[in-house]
Amino acid sequence: AGRMGIDPDHEAGFLDYLHGIGLPFSGGDFVPRTLYGAYLEWCLGEARALAATRGVSLRVHDASAMAIESDPEGGFTVELKGSGTSRLKTGQVVLALGNFSAQAPKLQAGFEWTGQGLHASPWSTPRLAPEDPLAPVLLLGNGLTAYDALLQMRHEGHRGPITMLSRRGLTAQAH
Repeated sequence: AGRMGIDPDHEAGFLDYLHGIGLPFSGGDFVPRTLYGAYLEWCLGEARALAATRGVSLRVHDASAMAIESDPEGGFTVELKGSGTSRLKTGQVVLALGNFSAQAPKLQAGFEWTGQGLHASPWSTPRLAPEDPLAPVLLLGNGLTAYDALLQMRHEGHRGPITMLSRRGLTAQAH
């Protein structure tokens, strides 16, 4: 947490934010990404407020980009679909697609998953830990999302064994 500030000249910005909202994390702690998301939202709000004092604004479109066309006169036109279809002219386009939603694992023919106990995404359920606090749990993956899930289950009182299985046979990477 101590080096995750968005300003490279103030790496402790995230830690300062956590302390400011009353959370006693230290610099070497791993912090749930939901808190980092809240920090980024807060930073955006601060940046918007500062930009407004300089005559700069941010427009947010609650829409999906359906098509991008190159404009013969330069730039691009993006067709938006959402609350009313519209077209947006812009000088540049950046595809910042993020991570795609997790899918349940594919099963061998003849097998059917009942859905019980399977969480395709740790973000789509209010509780990750099983009802039995000593039940074994398997996490498919050993990246940051798996560690977030592990921390969440421990926070929810799970004390049983948790096994992480890399989908690609990799060991966990240092962060």
